[in-house]
Formats: sequence, C-alpha cells, structure tokens
Amino acid sequence: MPRILRFISKDPLIQYPLIIAILFLLIQITILVFGLRSEGESIFLHYTTYLGVDYVGSRFLVYGIPLASMVWSVSSGLLAHHMERKEKLLGYFFSISAAIGAFLLLMLVILLTRINR
Repeated sequence: MPRILRFISKDPLIQYPLIIAILFLLIQITILVFGLRSEGESIFLHYTTYLGVDYVGSRFLVYGIPLASMVWSVSSGLLAHHMERKEKLLGYFFSISAAIGAFLLLMLVILLTRINR
C-alpha cells in the first residue's frame, strides 16, 4: 500500500475505495488531456436530451471536473479517517462514496469528450 494511505487507515475497506478514487481521478485527467480536440477555444460543457447543448464555455472550465473529483475524494477520505475511530461503518460509507463520486464524474468526463469530438 502507498505510505500515505497507510497513514490514513490500516483498514482495507477504507484504503481500497480511496485507491480506486485516485485511479478514477487519474483516468479523468488523462481522458481530458488526450481526448479533447485542440482546435477552437470554446467547447460544449452541458447537454440535455430535451434542449441539446445548453452551455458552451472556455476549454479550461472542463478541468473543474477533475478538481471537483479531487476535492470530493480528499474530503471523503479525511472524513472516513476521522469517523473510523468512532464509527467504523460510517467511515466505510465515506470511503465508498469517494469511489462512487469519482466514478460518476469519470462518466461525465467520458460523455463530455464524446460530445466534443
């Protein structure tokens, strides 16, 4: 296990979802860097089935998604660490929510790159 995760927790039910969340974050960044086309300044940032594209913005705004994923994973990991001492089950929920949140944001990144090809 990486040293930082050993510092956070020795319980594998807290470590493994946090590792998975970090992997999802790295995949998000990789997809955004290599998946978006480089021409043009603005890209589609939101799409609905009823209205189509309803939010177009600058290219740097799409990198807020991995930032949100990182903030969510770090805050859930810290909460899991603090709750593990008092209530283990709540710590498990926080660590699993980090992985689920990162996965959902990964799906958002994949869909946004498909729209912007």
